[in-house]
Amino acid sequence: MASNIVRRRRVVAGLAAAVLLSACGGDEGPRRDPLPVGPTPPAGGGAAPRAVTITSGLVNPWGLAFLPDGRMLVTERPGRMRIVSADGSTLSAPLNGLPPVHAVGQGGLLDVAIDPAFATTPWVYWSYAEDGAAGTSGTAVARGLLNGSALDSVQVIFRQQPKIAGSDIHYGARLAVADRQKTAMVRALLKRPLLLVLDHAAAVLDPASQTKVLEGILAERSGQGVVWALQRPELAERFAAVLVIEHGRLAEQGRFEALKGNGGPLNKMLMAA
Repeated sequence: MASNIVRRRRVVAGLAAAVLLSACGGDEGPRRDPLPVGPTPPAGGGAAPRAVTITSGLVNPWGLAFLPDGRMLVTERPGRMRIVSADGSTLSAPLNGLPPVHAVGQGGLLDVAIDPAFATTPWVYWSYAEDGAAGTSGTAVARGLLNGSALDSVQVIFRQQPKIAGSDIHYGARLAVADRQKTAMVRALLKRPLLLVLDHAAAVLDPASQTKVLEGILAERSGQGVVWALQRPELAERFAAVLVIEHGRLAEQGRFEALKGNGGPLNKMLMAA
């Protein structure tokens, strides 16, 4: 009996090593200097920035959050939230399900952010000014599951107490989910772990920023272990091995080039993207 237990443990250990080796993507190679922390200055010949209108027809737009597919959630201070297509050509009708807002002075529907794990649990968070008793108002934060043109299962997760009467300014409603995600990734890199595991770490960023962050971390971790749960299947091309999980089970694994055209789960995800 004891020998059987030992053999089983060796099999499990061997599989874990194979997974880690696949994630490492080869030998360690030369050590690179760490990437600088902070924004990268724009390249070019000093051309002046220019404003480009993405869409129009919004009333007092206040907050914006990119969805994983490039579309944008935009809040209008009077109390509406809409979806703008990635190219700006389409503006949706107001989403259903939002609670009433106190749209007076600087109040109204304010910031918006998506959950870091939006690809699997599509929570949307928004801040707003809400009415209280006897002419008071205060800041509140709610969340709901984005379902087509509606926000379902809406919950108020923060309410200012006590609310204030006679003041319709300074609601302090900025949501900084992306900043917290970036800070968490920097802290993880500074620890220099043998294996870095990231679960939808860049989901709250716009697609261009997601790609930039991913490429920067892979360059910094060159020759070291990285396992990354992605919300955009095309990003898997940058990894040595791809594992597709469906309903908690391993559906397929292999190299991106071998999986992308075989009609399997990854191929279907790429076709639907």
